[in-house]
Amino acid sequence: MENEKTGFLKKTKEKLGQLGRKGKILIAILLCLVLILLIGAGLVAGAIMDGGPFFSTLIQGEIRDYEKQAEKMEEEYVGTGLVPVDVISETGDDYDVYYMEQTSLNAPIVISIHGGGLITGDKSFNLYACEEICRRGCLVYAINYDLVPEVHVQDELQQVSSLIDQVMEDAHKRGYQSEEVSLLGDSAGGLLALYTAGIQCDQEMAEAWSVTPPATKIAALGCFSGLFYTTGSDEIGWFMSRHYYGNLYSSKPYASYLDPDYLAEHITLPPTYLVSSTGDYLLDDTSDFCKAMEAAGQDVQSEILDEKALTHDFPVMDPYANGSQQVFDHIVQFFKEK
Repeated sequence: MENEKTGFLKKTKEKLGQLGRKGKILIAILLCLVLILLIGAGLVAGAIMDGGPFFSTLIQGEIRDYEKQAEKMEEEYVGTGLVPVDVISETGDDYDVYYMEQTSLNAPIVISIHGGGLITGDKSFNLYACEEICRRGCLVYAINYDLVPEVHVQDELQQVSSLIDQVMEDAHKRGYQSEEVSLLGDSAGGLLALYTAGIQCDQEMAEAWSVTPPATKIAALGCFSGLFYTTGSDEIGWFMSRHYYGNLYSSKPYASYLDPDYLAEHITLPPTYLVSSTGDYLLDDTSDFCKAMEAAGQDVQSEILDEKALTHDFPVMDPYANGSQQVFDHIVQFFKEK
């Protein structure tokens, strides 16, 4: 074997010697290109595994979109006096509450879970949407939760579950009578609402996530432009799933429950109202999840507006649009009937 290696090296050396100066330069250039490609592949792999620039861009994009919409609402609606100042709001660290002087003590209690891809956002994002829900006869709470990458979804679910019970305790102190709540999640908040409901409805799912479910009954779910599918072959699955669920999440006890279709098939979920539009880049998430729910015989309704101008999360981002106002009417009626 040693003689074979020596013979190979000798022959290689002889061939290199025969290449001449131009040949050696060509080989050197090829080796440099190979090295550059290897380094580039390593950087790409690192970006895929770590989120990289995509992660930062996604965060900044979410914030920029909301700020633009907030400015638009202030200019076109709020600052002009077209929106009545009739909703009373009280802000806190963990949750804000919205009510009116005439809000019935038997009013449905709605908990808003904000979007932002789980990586950004705040309960204040949903201020105008919460006011609109409140005007239609509901006591509304908007809750906060810690964000990825400082925490994983498992931690967010425990926070949401705990806050549901805190909200119910606060509502009872205020004199409200309801013993159950409806969860209203927009975009990634829809994912947290869905998982939280699943954890309450199924003990095995709660144990798999190691999350204590809320004691307060979740009577219904509402989702605006829900982000439901997070582990597929797309940007979210490639770049974000590891941040959402931790390293090697496919081997975790909760792995099966990351598929919304699995939840629809194996867990009896609360009555669910799904909202999207033809201008929503997550329209397929709503459509596909609705089909899975219908196929499993779940109590589900969907409202998909055929209007390109209504973009992702439009009831939150553009709450005074006609389509948004229509959605608020319908989803509140849905909550009141459940």
